[in-house]
Amino acid sequence: MSVRAVLPCLFALLSLVFSSKAEARVTRYALLVGNDRGANNQVELAYAERDAERMYQVLRDVGGFDPANMVLLRGERASVVEKTLVTLNERVRAELDTPGNEVLLFVYYSGHADANALALDGSRLELNTLTQLVRGSAATFRVLVLDACRSGTVTRRKGGRMAPAFALQTET
Repeated sequence: MSVRAVLPCLFALLSLVFSSKAEARVTRYALLVGNDRGANNQVELAYAERDAERMYQVLRDVGGFDPANMVLLRGERASVVEKTLVTLNERVRAELDTPGNEVLLFVYYSGHADANALALDGSRLELNTLTQLVRGSAATFRVLVLDACRSGTVTRRKGGRMAPAFALQTET
């Protein structure tokens, strides 16, 4: 699914999240990861890193995310992604030390995956580890977007199920 197809759903979700408590100060943090290279036996992708960069631009330009609270990783290995998410979670906890603050943590991945892990340049980030880092974040709101084949086991835990593909009409 392309970034263009995901954006309308994302904006609807974010507007619902922010409309519930207009008086609160919400700070937005984002980790955007794109990796064209998966496991050693996988074909290199053409647009995963570019999609992460475009998502970064949209969140910065339209979504109200401060670039100081955003990290864009392209072509990095799993250990870098994991360490970066741990660091962002530490910043989230510090932000929440101020009374009245709320935090949105947005994590986006575009690249190869299978039912158990993200494939990042010959390394693997287990989906269990990723979901624990996101779900375990102190952030008031947490959004995880996986734009990867065969990463559906994350949604199945919450009761989601695979559905037939369908075409999205977008305005150009």
